[in-house]
Amino acid sequence: MNSQPTPRSAGLCKVATLGYPSSMTFMSKINDPSDKSVCFVGDASRFGMKEGIESARFYSDCKILYDSSRKLVSNLINVLLQAKEYCQVDETFTNNIDSVASFTEGLKKVNAFKTGNNAREMENVRVNLWKARLHIEKLAISKLINDLVVELLDSSLTESALRMAHLYNELLILNLSTDFTTTNVFGNTCPMLLYPLRKLSMTRLLQIIAGKRAERCGYNLISGLLSNYFEAEDELDDATVVADEDDLLTPRPETVCSANELKSGDEKDSQNKKFLVAQNSVSSNTSVEIYRALTKHLENGGKEHDLASNQTLDVLWRNEEKHVRGFLILCSRAAPQLLGSHFITSAKSSGNPRPVSTARHKLTSYYQRILWGEVGAFLEHILMWWSSDPLGSYPPQMCLSLWDYILELKTAGNFIPPLLIPSINSLLDAMCCHLTSTSWDQLFRKALVSAGTVKKNVYTAYGIEGSATGQLFLEMLTDLIKLNNSCEDICLSLEELPLVEQIPILHRLDHSVHTVRMWMSSRCRNLAGKWDLDGFYCTYHTDISKCLQTLSTLQLMNHNEIPANTSVHVTVCTKMRAKLVSEIRENIDKLKKTAAECLGVLAKDCRRESLAILHMCFPKRSYWRQNGPLPDCASDYVEKYLDSVLRPVFVATQKMTPEIQQSSSAMVLRILCESWLEYVYLHRIKFSEWGAVQLLTDFGAVPTWLMERVQLPKELLNFLVSHEVLEIKHQVLRRCEGVGRLLLRRRGESIRMSAPGTCKSSGEDFSADNMPAEMYVPNQEQWLDLRAPVKANICCQL
Repeated sequence: MNSQPTPRSAGLCKVATLGYPSSMTFMSKINDPSDKSVCFVGDASRFGMKEGIESARFYSDCKILYDSSRKLVSNLINVLLQAKEYCQVDETFTNNIDSVASFTEGLKKVNAFKTGNNAREMENVRVNLWKARLHIEKLAISKLINDLVVELLDSSLTESALRMAHLYNELLILNLSTDFTTTNVFGNTCPMLLYPLRKLSMTRLLQIIAGKRAERCGYNLISGLLSNYFEAEDELDDATVVADEDDLLTPRPETVCSANELKSGDEKDSQNKKFLVAQNSVSSNTSVEIYRALTKHLENGGKEHDLASNQTLDVLWRNEEKHVRGFLILCSRAAPQLLGSHFITSAKSSGNPRPVSTARHKLTSYYQRILWGEVGAFLEHILMWWSSDPLGSYPPQMCLSLWDYILELKTAGNFIPPLLIPSINSLLDAMCCHLTSTSWDQLFRKALVSAGTVKKNVYTAYGIEGSATGQLFLEMLTDLIKLNNSCEDICLSLEELPLVEQIPILHRLDHSVHTVRMWMSSRCRNLAGKWDLDGFYCTYHTDISKCLQTLSTLQLMNHNEIPANTSVHVTVCTKMRAKLVSEIRENIDKLKKTAAECLGVLAKDCRRESLAILHMCFPKRSYWRQNGPLPDCASDYVEKYLDSVLRPVFVATQKMTPEIQQSSSAMVLRILCESWLEYVYLHRIKFSEWGAVQLLTDFGAVPTWLMERVQLPKELLNFLVSHEVLEIKHQVLRRCEGVGRLLLRRRGESIRMSAPGTCKSSGEDFSADNMPAEMYVPNQEQWLDLRAPVKANICCQL
């Protein structure tokens, strides 16, 4: 090796360390080709003078070409290091283009050389060895040129990069015919050379430019979206505006230095100026102000901001279209072979070459699709993590508000250009995944902590009814349903749906519905056991109804029929989604049944509470066996009993619908009376005539208490004390009255089938109004046993 690389280029110089063929063992049998190139000239008489001279010239050219290739490799390595480390290239770089062109021409001559038919086998081996050496050098130079083209495209040296790309393609076509394999290596120091190099076609160049401009366009796109929130500058910053097609032309000598300075590290920071200004404005405000700024558009629906956003985004993709057109014009001038002669025409005014309209349109559309597809991969990192004050460090509500705004712009139809839709979809999917993890984790943790620590769990702030924990669960379900519905689109095929993003949402939604159901069931049991009806009805009616109402907006499409040509990945995701959907629907059905289960729990606890209160306040047995004047007012325990059992129901349901008030009050009233009768019967309390009249008076005090002691809505009061309603729906009060009247009767006394003083005409139907109260009492003989025996009066005649 004639030229050793500098220590800085030692790493990149490994591209030239591929080993020589295993057939190099023949070198011990022949002279060194580097200094014995004329050894066959003396044998001209044996093989012919012409063949000998051509062989000697071939070996001499190979030696010169090999030495020049080593220098070229060293120069290209230095240029590549300058481009990567310092973002600038010396003016001597253009001299390397001529060196690459000379090397290419020399390789063509070497490839065209063939030994004669009468050449010795040793001479063929020597020729193949030289070709193998030069083939290795060609691989190293081709790899370095490929890296340089990728590095220098879309810069001030774009024209030189295009010329290098053309020479690279010519080098790639050359195939030095040799019988030796050239892929054997002594050390795996450059594995990239083990793979075949790809041709730098026009589409490949456009892909490279799109990949390099994707981050810059991502910053511009984020700036356009955030401009409405932070009320920053309406126009894009000049430092980040896309270059015009004239910027791609070769700069003048006096402007080369300024163009190189733009490639410095300071220029990279200036490209982010627009986004950093917007993000730094975030850090200067409080989180409340930021949240208000983010939600301002959603509350006011500012059409002017939407119009400004539309204009900004429209200018963005039009500038990119102008940029790629300028690149195509430059390519038609510097390297027309990349486009092809049949795709180049001359301008009518200036006569300069330019691509034809059809090719320009197709390549421009291809570039735009590739560019905005690449932009989507940068948007999440730019918005969430790459700035000095990233959005990902703020509460999830901010990200959710911005997600809502972008989704609103997308669904509006005419605010986002169609070319930018793939990037916006990628951003929405990424933000959806971020929200799924952060927002759900936060709300779920708060709900669990609230369920375990908050004692009086009633939430009445801001006019919202319900429990505090239930409100947190409701917000969690609302967020998950909103994210899930954004993944459902009837217009998209199965391959285009974001199934990967939707599966985590459905998984969390399944666990959330299950947790909500278990919490509501457990909470209702605890509150009913404590007879805390305010909290019970807050959870039983408000929380459950709100959660079910929110779950009714859940959109879950059926994808039972999977096309035959669907990929394995999509098929697995679709089946996993179907499994989660079935589990979610099953949990929703169980949640609907939870309300009836909680009502059954309340009924059991109502009976227990009633019996417990009667046990504490019901008069002693002697109270009911006393004699005296018949009572005309209820006992004291009646009001205490009704205040403890029935009044909390009226207080808890006073703000609910009339249907809930009527059904709940009727159920508790029925259980209250049944427990009253059950307590009397189980304790076998004996009643005298006075006690029976007192018990009958106590039962009759219930309607009076409803009308005088509590303030009930007119509809509810009529429902509870109306004679027709009591006769038809609340027979339990009539049963209580019948028990009191039975205790006043004697065993064997017949009971009329109509109330006393009522007569029935022959054409009048018998109704429940005319039925005596005793007929509502089952097992009448058992109640007659509770009549206390009458003491016999002994009369002595003196």
